Amino acid sequence: MAKEIVIVGGGISGLMTGKLLVGKGHNVTILADVPYFEWPLAGSYSLAHPEQFNKAVSATEQHHVMGAKTIIGIAAGLEGNSLKLQDGTSLPFDALVAATGYRAGPVRPSLGQSLEERRAEVLAIGGGIKTAKTVIIGGGGPIGVELAGDIREANKDARIIIVVRGERALSYLNNKYTGKLMKQMSAMNIEIMANDTVDEKTWYAGEAKDFKLTSGQTIRAEVYIPAFTSGFDGGFTGLANERGLIPVNEFLQSTGNEKVFAVGCSDQEFAAVMKIEGQAKTVSKNVLALLSNKALAAHKDAFAEMTHPLTQKIGQHSYTWIEYEMMPPGPLLKCCGFPFCCTCCWPLALCGVGLCHPCAFGFCCGDPEGQGTAALTRMLLHGTGNTGIKGLGSAPKQLAM
Repeated sequence: MAKEIVIVGGGISGLMTGKLLVGKGHNVTILADVPYFEWPLAGSYSLAHPEQFNKAVSATEQHHVMGAKTIIGIAAGLEGNSLKLQDGTSLPFDALVAATGYRAGPVRPSLGQSLEERRAEVLAIGGGIKTAKTVIIGGGGPIGVELAGDIREANKDARIIIVVRGERALSYLNNKYTGKLMKQMSAMNIEIMANDTVDEKTWYAGEAKDFKLTSGQTIRAEVYIPAFTSGFDGGFTGLANERGLIPVNEFLQSTGNEKVFAVGCSDQEFAAVMKIEGQAKTVSKNVLALLSNKALAAHKDAFAEMTHPLTQKIGQHSYTWIEYEMMPPGPLLKCCGFPFCCTCCWPLALCGVGLCHPCAFGFCCGDPEGQGTAALTRMLLHGTGNTGIKGLGSAPKQLAM
């Protein structure tokens, strides 16, 4: 007898999990909070280059999972074995997968934001960036640093300031990569203001105004973008911690409700596409096992060495590094350039299609970094890779940029 599986989240985590659960004899429902899909890897670039926004969006049903029912709504909470939505709808479930991800200011769509609202937001911020004399970015994490580089490429003359709560940006980096970061920040004339925060909570793009910092200082700017994560969205379950992450066991199953699993929003691993794929596989197998009264399998992280983002972009065309040390077999990859001898890349560089660069993987015994590596990662800017998500660039004609 078919049972009910509900997946909360219409982003990468939810869609990848849904693809693995359809066709297995059960009814799969995916709850998305917006009626479109926006490729998160292009979020920063879209703000600085709003004319490219449509390339990052699927506004038709092409991204929907075939064989699953897709519902647009906002999860309000769990009541027994039912998911309650804000509009009063109730979705019964025999197993529920929380795949809600996280929020990061205007770099990601806000909860329930329509495509028209999202488009207007991107246009307003992008227009402000191109003409601003000063831009403030709140948050020195990977999103804020990437955004600073994208803004520099869109506006060569603006003063760009990253305001960081802690001692430095990307605080998880070791000394080697901190050195690379600071060198590139200096080369691109991007300032970092440490041990401070901006009092403003929402983005701003308009006439110059004073922004007050918690230290008491003020900065006059035309644009302010909060680019820090504002927490994960697992709170609707009533099972999440203060960060919105769901505590799970070795099966990626909630420790508070055996019928609830988490992909991309558990307290076990940070959210990265490479890790989400493995989590989706584990959770899909365990959901089916639960529904068949079979033993669950422990999750094995194929990228256990990866404790933070593998790559860091600082402008899509300017600079990227790949922290090869976090990939098995780590330092061995470096001996001839990561992961190939750089001479292997020359034919691609000379073919005229602009897909690669002779230094995309680093020189022999050198780190993969620079414009060549940026060219490599740029191939995924508007391409969904092995996620299998379709439809990017399918925004309705009336919303054409």
